[in-house]
Amino acid sequence: TITGTPAQDPPVIGAPTHTLVLLNGQPQRDRVGQQDERYYVFYVPAGVTGAITISVDPIQGDSDLYVNPSARGIFHHEGNDPFPVWTSMRSNGMDSVTIQSSDRNAVINGGAYYITVFGYDAAEFMVRVTVENTATALVEGYTIQ
Repeated sequence: TITGTPAQDPPVIGAPTHTLVLLNGQPQRDRVGQQDERYYVFYVPAGVTGAITISVDPIQGDSDLYVNPSARGIFHHEGNDPFPVWTSMRSNGMDSVTIQSSDRNAVINGGAYYITVFGYDAAEFMVRVTVENTATALVEGYTIQ
């Protein structure tokens, strides 16, 4: 079963109409044909300071992961320049990228990440975005060690 939330409108002009919205910590199962692409968007809430990890865990086949920040305004299409800001193209196992808030290309004040999963071979996979929570709750009268 393929799951996901279709975007009501493409997130940017020229975005593919079959773009799915990813939510923090909620994996989406999908598939892609050989030499084909699937598109996702993850909207980053303003004020997020933790690292963001985007991963594609294969169920079968071989897929590659390409990620661009919304400031670039484009999804990556295989064979087109410029190459995406973050990539993972492992032939075996999980593809993932971790984006630190200190990265000069990171989305830190709202915006989005545009995610392309490319089917090097036909593939079925789970795609997931995880936002690290770096906030520390402090209680008056207690010290941090």
